[in-house]
Amino acid sequence: MSRDLPNLIIIGAHKAATTSLYTYLAGHSEIYGSGKKELDYFTPLRYKKQPDPIEDYKKYFADRKNEKYAIDASPAYMYGGKLLRDKMIEVLPPHKVIVILREPVDRFLSNYNWLRAKLFIKPDEDLKIFIQKCIEEMKYPLQDNNFYRRSIEEGMYNDFVPEWVDAYDKEIKIIYFEKLITNPKAIMVDLAKWLQIDDTPFLNMEFVTENKTVFVKNKLVHSAALFLNNSFEVFLRRNHQLKVKLRNLYYKVNQEEKNNKIIDGESKELLYSTYKESNKRLSNYLKSRSIQLSDWLN
Repeated sequence: MSRDLPNLIIIGAHKAATTSLYTYLAGHSEIYGSGKKELDYFTPLRYKKQPDPIEDYKKYFADRKNEKYAIDASPAYMYGGKLLRDKMIEVLPPHKVIVILREPVDRFLSNYNWLRAKLFIKPDEDLKIFIQKCIEEMKYPLQDNNFYRRSIEEGMYNDFVPEWVDAYDKEIKIIYFEKLITNPKAIMVDLAKWLQIDDTPFLNMEFVTENKTVFVKNKLVHSAALFLNNSFEVFLRRNHQLKVKLRNLYYKVNQEEKNNKIIDGESKELLYSTYKESNKRLSNYLKSRSIQLSDWLN
């Protein structure tokens, strides 16, 4: 087995705690974390572009020693279709895939707040206007910088999940954001059994939520903090306790306590109706494969 390529891949969905899941797994002695979370090596295939040379990808795993698994956690892979999936199967050694899903309306709203907090859209952009822009952009071809279209599309799980399950069968595991957040220990112990690794590290682990959406008092300070975090991501992930201390200190200095806009009922109903049919089809598909459902799929 090639030691310089990953054999455990976390895909989908954005804003579904993939960062937390990656952090928990990378904290296990039998799992090697790549340092940078979203490598996105295969993601260009989502937009019909070619990935970089494979040697660039291998560099992230050059320090791997005897760990049973090495992780690439890139949520965007889930949305890449058959082209991306087949390329992964062709390039990687035998590997396992973890899919994490979140109730799509909650995911959409979390993504909306994240875009505002990261300054991709104006903090005061009204949710109704944002939703209408998203719906309008669904008429046009997908582009990698079109976060309006992606905001709607990435919750249509039935358009993506079945082709992964069909290809990977027993080598794919679906977990749900809601259960990971409310009972992370149970989820991680179950994953340890599936991965055939010791579950003891998860029994004693402190589960800290990663990549929370945070609104800020000073946008210039926040922009600088984002730049530093991105520049030193590998170092900070390899020194997680230091990262947690620095992050908590930053929250004390620059976090805005009252940040979330009130979500009006009309907008939520529109979103629920948008995802209703996709959820129904996904539920039927997962039942046909005897895969456990989350409450929002029941």
